[in-house]
Amino acid sequence: MTLSVTFDKFAETLTRFGMSKDVFIVEIGGKVMVTAVNPEKRFFVSAESPNDKGLTEADLKQSGLVVFEGRWQEGAPGEQSHDSEVQFVAAVAYKAKNNQIGLWMDAFPFQPTQAQVLHAVYDEFKQHGDLGELGFEAFVRLANPTVVIASNPELASFARKHLSPP
Repeated sequence: MTLSVTFDKFAETLTRFGMSKDVFIVEIGGKVMVTAVNPEKRFFVSAESPNDKGLTEADLKQSGLVVFEGRWQEGAPGEQSHDSEVQFVAAVAYKAKNNQIGLWMDAFPFQPTQAQVLHAVYDEFKQHGDLGELGFEAFVRLANPTVVIASNPELASFARKHLSPP
């Protein structure tokens, strides 16, 4: 079982569930992922950091965690696809300027939570200067977003159903 949390709640979540202070960090497709596990209970905690790997590692250590290179994942080696492969596609419809509807999409090699997707949208818009000083909570309130996350099997089923020749 995997619990995905926002990065700012990662250390707190480990404490809440009485987990080890040993955590693992890896950069996958430009995204920094952190994971921890209770091997006896097969309980995983994961988070995506909004920061680069160096700053993420420093933040984790400042929280009293011991950081190692790598990543916990469920299943035996080879059961899951390579990290660089797209496993999920996320789409966000949002209220844009002048009552227009905007659509943002991205692909992920892991199953993101809706919160991770919304933070990715916000971070991208912020990076491009589209939001000025608007904070995350205000962005979500004003954008009124709808998040959809689809897995590869769901996308393949959709394609077979709607794109097959008559």
